[in-house]
Amino acid sequence: MLNFRTGSFSADLLGVSGLAQIAGAVAGGPFAPVTTNGQITGLAATNWDRVGGKRMSNVIKVVSDELAGLSVGVMYSLGGTAGDFDNGAGKSAAINFRNGETRAAVVYTEQNYAPVNNGHSGITNLLAGARTKYAHFTVSGIYSEARNTHTGAKISALASGVGYDFSPAWNLGGAYTYENGNELLKNVVINRAALQLTYKLSRRTSVYAAGVYRRTNGAYAAETGNIVASGNIQSVFQLGMMHRF
Repeated sequence: MLNFRTGSFSADLLGVSGLAQIAGAVAGGPFAPVTTNGQITGLAATNWDRVGGKRMSNVIKVVSDELAGLSVGVMYSLGGTAGDFDNGAGKSAAINFRNGETRAAVVYTEQNYAPVNNGHSGITNLLAGARTKYAHFTVSGIYSEARNTHTGAKISALASGVGYDFSPAWNLGGAYTYENGNELLKNVVINRAALQLTYKLSRRTSVYAAGVYRRTNGAYAAETGNIVASGNIQSVFQLGMMHRF
């Protein structure tokens, strides 16, 4: 998430949007965000790297046919100001691979935002991730980074996750994420661990219990789900229900 008041990033504003999102990486298409199948808790994934997904408007895109599991695509989002196509414009390119239970993707996106340099600068995102499933286990990993093209502020993250299906209804997933910002972000370091137990009531409805532990190096206060801690350590527990429409 961006702190537009400073034109930079903020550890207090990194946000989170779904434990399962950082528990794995799979691309649903050339322009899909690198994410996992279950966006559930709202507690443990990064927002600043578009892992949660963000639509681009007024888009022109070209997508290749799939060949041996590989597909590629490019996309350009027209700016919203007549005569100034760079204002609010965006572009993206992606490579997607799938083979059986294995998914992998690399996605690059650059999007200009009105509050940054009058719409002529914004955020670049690079994501690379993979996921595979064997028997009852799902293993995954993702690398992501975001950079403010106006200020040069940059933050990156490495995440890994493991999920286990006890039965068709029960699933336990765990994830660990390491984040690091550059000097413009006070060299912030964030360590985060998450655990989630999910029970499927039906094909579309699930209930879950999730816990997240977060620790920063003190450059910024810890924050989970827009709840800012008084210090650099924070723990959050959540019970909830999700229905997919």
